[in-house]
Amino acid sequence: MAKITVYLHRPENPRITFAATFDVEPAERFSFRFSALKNVLDKTVPIPGLNGPNITYNAVESAIQSGAFYARHKAQIKSCSVDLIAFSLSGHTADVMPFAVATTVAVYEAIRRLRQYTANELSGWKVVSLQNAADDTDAAK
Repeated sequence: MAKITVYLHRPENPRITFAATFDVEPAERFSFRFSALKNVLDKTVPIPGLNGPNITYNAVESAIQSGAFYARHKAQIKSCSVDLIAFSLSGHTADVMPFAVATTVAVYEAIRRLRQYTANELSGWKVVSLQNAADDTDAAK
């Protein structure tokens, strides 16, 4: 698996930052793991410590799946395996969009090293940098 860390921020307020580390690889069928959320007991309430009222386990799960499904066409893959290993959020965000954006970017990087993104793919977020543990690179945007 390729270990990819994605760093994002909101251009209109750079204090709102998000970072997530994923393991991603092509697969015969979609497979998702959420190692970073293994200690979450109630999947329907906001995750403690995050500044977002709508950031629940279920919402994060859906956002990551959505990001992977979205990425498969541009990355030219049938499906992939994604594991959310770690994440951090500083500042306030009302939704789980950074999880979806970071997943899309991680799949692009892990599978095809694609680093050109449309405004639609980023949904108001900006990629600050990527770290790819496979080749120990840090690609600043």
